[in-house]
Amino acid sequence: MKRAWGWIIKLEIVGLVVAGALIAARPGRSGQADARPSEPPSGNIVTAVRPVDEPAPEVAAQKLPVSPSQARPAGPAKAARDWQTLRTRSLGELKYPSVVVQKSTGRLLVYDGDELVKWYPVAVGAGNGDKAREGDLCTPVGEFYICVKKTRPETQYVRSMGLSYPNASDAREALRDGRITRAQHDAIVSAIARGEQPPWNTPLGGAIMIHGCRRDAQGNVRPGTQGCVAMEDDDVIELFPHLPVGTPVAIVP
Repeated sequence: MKRAWGWIIKLEIVGLVVAGALIAARPGRSGQADARPSEPPSGNIVTAVRPVDEPAPEVAAQKLPVSPSQARPAGPAKAARDWQTLRTRSLGELKYPSVVVQKSTGRLLVYDGDELVKWYPVAVGAGNGDKAREGDLCTPVGEFYICVKKTRPETQYVRSMGLSYPNASDAREALRDGRITRAQHDAIVSAIARGEQPPWNTPLGGAIMIHGCRRDAQGNVRPGTQGCVAMEDDDVIELFPHLPVGTPVAIVP
């Protein structure tokens, strides 16, 4: 009888030891199981929050600029930090350069593929809306490419990069509206198809450039141009060698 009670006590002790080991191995308890890192939660993590009583910066109401590939938007605090970083960073080698000019914000955005790498302040045409004819002081809206590049003494504007305005779309609309002739339309469309400089001597105007001289002789920012995109002199000197002939340039309202 004593031997039977001894086995029963031994079995109970073994059971308690096994149960304790199972409990220790369960997640959330102390022991080796807690050494495993927990998986990060899905979704975006907010890393910085602006205090409620802190006034929002000027750019807080905006999102990151949108490229043709629709760059992902960022929150106000991150957008403000990104704008400052993108303005002051050095412009490195660009494998697939392209440019977006935002007329409403006065910004020239430089992309390498789908990545926004830098932006520059610019002045655009003093006229409102899309360019329609010579002398309307408007900067055209649309998709163009750099068709010619000039340095001093060829240009008085420090550096100049001519855009392929008028493009084929401009020519079609102008022909339909009777602003140019069939021969002028065909000459523009043909030049664009070859990737060359289109005629700049039609009633639609031309010689729309990205150039320097954003400031006048007194150092004041020009309120508007005759239709070109004017950059700071140091900025256009930095940008000029990175944009070869053929670089796509989109101008948006």
